[in-house]
Amino acid sequence: MQENDMYTREALEIAERFQRLIRGGRLLSNEKIKEINEQLEHGFYKLLRAPKPKVMVYGIYNSGKSTLVNALCGKAVAEVRDRPMTWKTDEYDVGKYVLIDSPGVDAPIEHEQVADAQLTKCHVILFVISAKGGFESRTNYEKMLHLIELNIPFYIILNDRGTELPKDIKKREAAKRAHLEEIHEIKRKIIRNLINISGDQRIGEKYEVIDLNAKRAWDGIEKGKPKMVEASKVPLLHARIEHILEDKGAMKWLQAPLTMLDGCIQAAESAVIAQQGNIDYAKKRQQLIQQIQTSRQNRIEGLQDCVNRHRLDAYH
Repeated sequence: MQENDMYTREALEIAERFQRLIRGGRLLSNEKIKEINEQLEHGFYKLLRAPKPKVMVYGIYNSGKSTLVNALCGKAVAEVRDRPMTWKTDEYDVGKYVLIDSPGVDAPIEHEQVADAQLTKCHVILFVISAKGGFESRTNYEKMLHLIELNIPFYIILNDRGTELPKDIKKREAAKRAHLEEIHEIKRKIIRNLINISGDQRIGEKYEVIDLNAKRAWDGIEKGKPKMVEASKVPLLHARIEHILEDKGAMKWLQAPLTMLDGCIQAAESAVIAQQGNIDYAKKRQQLIQQIQTSRQNRIEGLQDCVNRHRLDAYH
């Protein structure tokens, strides 16, 4: 990332001000200060100074995650099976960003913990849901709610597994239209389900469902059929990710490091209150939180303008 970007500079200034506060205020023990600084170094600063943004592919193990990873990479890098195969997070350089394959949701518990630990170390999450029943799983929405609570940016990727088409031309076209409407209805259901579990009626304005066919893309790559790859919509997703990551002044990716910083500030406040209930510290912390919220608001408004300008070109 560019440290001369004004939002990056602003985030760094907030972190440095916070560190000066806990060092100079004599409110915390040396051990606690060291612990917080280590969390900042391995979380906030690592995310902020990463050479390339990290995009994690996450979701139920049989949703087509590994196929999507291979399609985005343009080569077979992830093993594809009908049972959980990924037991660790693997990173793949895709040019302007690093793609991370994860064990995901509903993997064996120790594997799922590996994925969950990686969530806060990524800038953007691609939450993959299968159109073949996976969109009804409550586990998916509980995990998405967890991402919302952590304030980690994510896109919902609806993996369309396709449908059988009749040979008759008229029936074939009718079947295509019916399948397209089915996908649109599933997208609407996903948003309704997320509203129900989150209680946020405006969730559809904040989170987007992007449909694609990962298997069609991979089949097209293997068979050397670029039109099949194009029809899968995977190239559109790849272009969309790159486009968002290029607009540093309007990026969602700063949410992840700011969330890490926010967590460190809250941990410091809790430690101080537990020791002496310092009111002055709480006031100073509130000032820092206000600056963080202002920074987020500026970025979100810029991002919204950017998305609105390019939404039609990208998806219609």
